[in-house]
Amino acid sequence: MRLLSMFILPAFVLTVLGCCEAEPGSAANSSGKVEVGLQLNWVPEPQFGGIYQAELDGVFAREDLAVKIIPGSDGVSSPQMVAAGRVDFGIVGGSQVLQLNAQGGTLVALFAVYQHGPHGIMVPEDSAYATLAELWSDPDAVVGVDTSLAFFKSIDERYGGGRTAKFVAYNAPAFRAGRQDASQCFITAEPVSLELDGFATRILPNQGGAYDPYDTVLVTRREFLETHPETCRAMV
Repeated sequence: MRLLSMFILPAFVLTVLGCCEAEPGSAANSSGKVEVGLQLNWVPEPQFGGIYQAELDGVFAREDLAVKIIPGSDGVSSPQMVAAGRVDFGIVGGSQVLQLNAQGGTLVALFAVYQHGPHGIMVPEDSAYATLAELWSDPDAVVGVDTSLAFFKSIDERYGGGRTAKFVAYNAPAFRAGRQDASQCFITAEPVSLELDGFATRILPNQGGAYDPYDTVLVTRREFLETHPETCRAMV
């Protein structure tokens, strides 16, 4: 069973989104558009391309929405921002919904950009490493990765028994400069930007991994969904 199916298909979501009653308390601007905030979980990158294109093409406006797109950064927790009601919508990782709700949160997933986990480990195109097992077991290897990520932990569960590589903080410039042999990446982001900069990379295959969540997930709070179903429908 895919991860998101645990929380995206409850009956109350389908029922509430099917409701056509007027929404109480929706804030509209002078042009009659409903104003909402959308907190991204990182700086503008390709995974958010559809969101920015929707704004440029007037898709939100045609749905009577005035969407304020808020870029993310280090230290900004999109799930917490939504859970606390500081923004109406947010983009989060699929596993973050389960993690936050297990702590008493009420996030509801509405839509996922990625149907498969887009995280990967990249190496320079001419790297001698062909597999993650080789990388993990090389005592001379320096890998830039956030070891708190569930993605990393899922790989380490398989190869950690023979782990001798050195894991350091993720640092894209350090990888580009050759101070790191490999680096975590979002497969539609860093490899693309590096290639445009003339630096070719490749992704080490993560075959057989059990960790494959939905990602770049649009979420809101359950309370907002129940009181503003048409706004949520319009965002999707």
